[in-house]
Amino acid sequence: IRDRIYQPSLRVLAPAIYPRIAFSIRDQGQTNSCTGHSLAHVIDSLLFSVAGADEPHRVSARMLYEMALRNDEWANTPHEGSSLRGALKGFFRNGVCLQDDDEQVDGGWILTYERAKQARETRLGAYFRLQPDLSDYHAALNDVGAIYVSAQIHDNWESPIDGRIQPGGQPRGGHAFVIVGYDDEGF
Repeated sequence: IRDRIYQPSLRVLAPAIYPRIAFSIRDQGQTNSCTGHSLAHVIDSLLFSVAGADEPHRVSARMLYEMALRNDEWANTPHEGSSLRGALKGFFRNGVCLQDDDEQVDGGWILTYERAKQARETRLGAYFRLQPDLSDYHAALNDVGAIYVSAQIHDNWESPIDGRIQPGGQPRGGHAFVIVGYDDEGF
């Protein structure tokens, strides 16, 4: 019910966007937490674009993933991981705390009173659903700078050639990631 469809404004779009990324790209490792890691990267990017801090603070991918599991539509199904919708619902309801030392520890992460209190300081505002139109994606990147997406991926995602994912390959399932730029050859 919170979904709003993105409507691009009339303006000239940059022919390419090569963003300045102030921190390393998050690595989910062998976990199924791509929804939390990619949403955390979007939040990090947006907070950095506003604050512009020399050493940006990173939000907790683990909290976003744990809250996604509690809020997604896949409960009691064979799917592993979570959904974009679950992660957005978790972020809307709980906010997100800063990343801390036990972020990567398997098991044992809990939403403490202190984390929940801190999380209320960073909450979800408006978000928009993009129609599958290349111009809308380019306009959204010009407007905001990051797009939170999911797609069905294949084996070739494991080994890009010259930074490009080649078409084909055996299906691998769903994956969440962030689009931060584009040029005349792709995102």
